[in-house]
Amino acid sequence: MSGVLFASRYPFEALPDQIPVPQRLWFRVLSVAFRTPTGRVDGHVVHVPPGSSTGWTKVEFFEAIFAHLATECPHPRFLAGDFNSPNREHPDGTVEVFTNKNDPRWRAAEHSVILGLADHGLPDAFRAVNGYEPFA
Repeated sequence: MSGVLFASRYPFEALPDQIPVPQRLWFRVLSVAFRTPTGRVDGHVVHVPPGSSTGWTKVEFFEAIFAHLATECPHPRFLAGDFNSPNREHPDGTVEVFTNKNDPRWRAAEHSVILGLADHGLPDAFRAVNGYEPFA
């Protein structure tokens, strides 16, 4: 089993409203409020379980992340972690997710976090800076 953590030079405290992932995987998500010199910043770190070993739990995990973060927030925030997704990214920005026999719910769940959170103030910062070109 693996868990998640934050290390920071700024003080922080766990948020009481954690992302409601499947109960047996509570140790794979952490939400905190950082007290920075410029004000509060919320951070969320997750380790989404692989679908190959947990099946539909991966879908439920993605759905919980999206439902929790696709909301208005009065201060800056970020999401980081191991998403076990996507399967492949193409130079044109097309993203292929892992799917269970191309099930629409599975595809929608992965896309909601990998691509859909950008519509809610959480764009993919790495791709915004580096694009989708392969690294040498």
